[in-house]
Amino acid sequence: MLQQKFFIIMIILYLLCSFCSCDSDPDPGSKINNIITKAEPEEKENNINFQNINWNENINLDFVQIKIGNSFNSGSSMTESNISREVSSPNNKLFWISGSTIKNLSGNPYDIFDFAGKVQIIFDNKYNYNGSLMLMNGSELSPLETRNLYIYTEVPPEILNTYKTVSVRFGFNDNFASSIIYPDWTGYKYRYQLVASK
Repeated sequence: MLQQKFFIIMIILYLLCSFCSCDSDPDPGSKINNIITKAEPEEKENNINFQNINWNENINLDFVQIKIGNSFNSGSSMTESNISREVSSPNNKLFWISGSTIKNLSGNPYDIFDFAGKVQIIFDNKYNYNGSLMLMNGSELSPLETRNLYIYTEVPPEILNTYKTVSVRFGFNDNFASSIIYPDWTGYKYRYQLVASK
């Protein structure tokens, strides 16, 4: 009985020693760091391509037609019919593209609450603000229906008085699929950029 216990203990010790000595790397954390580095996206945001668009230009896809407006606007609220979108902080202003429209070319309605996309508005290539795509009224965009589209963000008023150039970037996927807001642009199939001066 004593021999069996001794033999079992020896096997356990042998296995423990084998596991501890199988990695000769002096920095065991380096393998973890390599794995983490490889898991990071290889394509950086600076290398992402955006299709340049201009004022009054149409974006024509199988499932949607978006007409870009003709100017920027700003204020404490955006109002359409009886519905308003107010600033979340009284110290800020809304900034948006005026006159944009969207037409649903798919066979199904789009729920505007799942209108998944990414918007980033950059002033003077320095000040970055996340924004949104939004329809003002109704809960869905029916097939072949055209409505006003708001591409907007909220900013401190100071930027509106001093900026010289602005870049509006926005992206989305087929049928505005996915309620995930991706942290970078690689999650979006369609990416557009409007660059304009004040």
